Amino acid sequence: MILAFARAARVFDEPRYLKTAAQAANFLQTKLYRRNDRTLAAYLRDGQSKIDGFTDDFAFLIQGLIDLYEASFDTRWLDLAGTLQERLKQWWTGGLDISA
Repeated sequence: MILAFARAARVFDEPRYLKTAAQAANFLQTKLYRRNDRTLAAYLRDGQSKIDGFTDDFAFLIQGLIDLYEASFDTRWLDLAGTLQERLKQWWTGGLDISA
């Protein structure tokens, strides 16, 4: 959704779409991203996120954040995408166990 709204904001030059993409990214960052271990949760239920995200959750969010950066030039989205990418890279190089 972030990717779609960010791209639509660029294509149609529509600020409402950019705002929607940023709100979704803010929600994910505040509710589903744990800063202490740089982990993304898979879902939120009753205010809790108990299951870690999978590699595709990270990959799709990273792409959405890059698109959001390209639409807004707000570097916090690029910074978060980079942080998530580094975490994903740790998994692929054997630094973390992602089996669930």
